[in-house]
Amino acid sequence: MARPMPLISVYRCQGAEVIPIHLLSFIPAQIATNHILYAADISPYAGQVGELLFSAPWPNGGGMIDNIHFNSFPVPRPTLQIQYSSTNVTISWQAEYSNWSLESSTNAGPNGNWSTVTNSQTVTASQISVVDTVTSTPRFYRLRQ
Repeated sequence: MARPMPLISVYRCQGAEVIPIHLLSFIPAQIATNHILYAADISPYAGQVGELLFSAPWPNGGGMIDNIHFNSFPVPRPTLQIQYSSTNVTISWQAEYSNWSLESSTNAGPNGNWSTVTNSQTVTASQISVVDTVTSTPRFYRLRQ
C-alpha cells in the first residue's frame, strides 16, 4: 500500500489563537532506494514570519520527517510537449509526474472550465502521452496535481 504524502500546515498566530490558513501537499522531488525526498512550494509566504506545523499521516508511525530545508530552488514541475497534426494532438510529459492529471478547457483565462481529459494514456519509461482529436474549437491543456 502506498503511503500518503506528508502535509505542511501553515498557521497564523493571533494572540493565543492559532488559525489554520493553508495546507500544502508535498510532491516527490527525488526517489532513492530507501527514501523519498518531497518538496512543497511555500513561496507565497516569502518574507512573512509564522509557524509551520508538519504532520506525517502514515499509519503505525511508518514515516519520518527529517532534515527540513528551506531554499530558493523552484519546486520541480512537469513540462507539456504538444505535437500537432491535422486530425490529432499528442500531449506528453515526463513519466515521473504520473500523479498529475491532464485537463483541457476552451478558455485558458481565470474563468476557464477545466475538465480532466479521460483519453487513455500511453506510458513509456520516460514519458506519458495522451492523444486527443483536433476540433474546430480551440482547446487549452494543463497538468494539475
